[in-house]
Amino acid sequence: MNIPSYNNIFNVNVMGNIKDIAGHDSVLQDVLLSKFTTFRIGGVCKCLVIIKRIENLIKLLNFLNDNQLSYKILGNGSNLLIDDMGIQKEVVIKISIQDINLSDDTIKCSSGVTLPYLASLAFKNSLSGLEFGCGIPASIGGAVIMNAGAYGRCMADCIVQSEIIDERGNIKILNAKSHEFGYRYSIFHRTPNIIIVSSTLKLNLKDGRDCEEIGEVMNLYKNKRRLTQPYEFPSAGSIFRHPKNHLAGKLIEDCNLKGYKIGGAQISKKHAGFIINTGDATCKNVLDLIEFVKNTVLKEYGIELKEEIKYWNF
Repeated sequence: MNIPSYNNIFNVNVMGNIKDIAGHDSVLQDVLLSKFTTFRIGGVCKCLVIIKRIENLIKLLNFLNDNQLSYKILGNGSNLLIDDMGIQKEVVIKISIQDINLSDDTIKCSSGVTLPYLASLAFKNSLSGLEFGCGIPASIGGAVIMNAGAYGRCMADCIVQSEIIDERGNIKILNAKSHEFGYRYSIFHRTPNIIIVSSTLKLNLKDGRDCEEIGEVMNLYKNKRRLTQPYEFPSAGSIFRHPKNHLAGKLIEDCNLKGYKIGGAQISKKHAGFIINTGDATCKNVLDLIEFVKNTVLKEYGIELKEEIKYWNF
């Protein structure tokens, strides 16, 4: 089988069809992906499609699958490192569907809604259980995939079901158990072609003083994050998963690596579990620093660190 060149993949006919499906204003060509990640790192994307309606998403997926064109799904870009070469051979689909339906103690929201916004909305409607998400800069889709969490709670504690699109473009409902949630893990790690359209969360309806406590807890979490995490620099959040019975940041700090720098990438002086972009970091700088940290911790403590962030290469 002949493999098309990068230029031929995105020929006039292909781009015309994609624009007809998504809308001409929703298709960006040769755009820097660094603009779409919290790390502010990433090369050029040949074709970025911003999707705001589920019917357009289904049509686009059918077109791409019918024409054997591969794709990647982009959420809020908060747990992602993209190669300096960008994404040359795949369509990048950014899901920006923002639908939210609230009923009593249940919220159904599209995967493009951000977790902090949803946590704030829950608070305004006297709903508790999502306070932990107030400072996690992820989309709901990304948060479900990673089973994002903090302060002893995670998405698995409140997810009832998710609406998904399978590899054939069919919409299905996945119940809570079928998500196979684990520590920073879900079934979507081994089924990357399944796309989350929306998720339904069950929270706890409060009143009176209990309702006020939701806001107090959220403010406590926000202030703690500001004091302990490097919000003043671009980053992708925690770089490594916590090994069993250990904290990744503590291991790195105990190796005296706080502030260690390769190019523009630096281990945060505030929190050793974060790698920050000091202004001109490249993807290679970050990858080299990750490898250096892993080798150092392995040598000093015999513990193998594993990345939590996702890495896209060209």
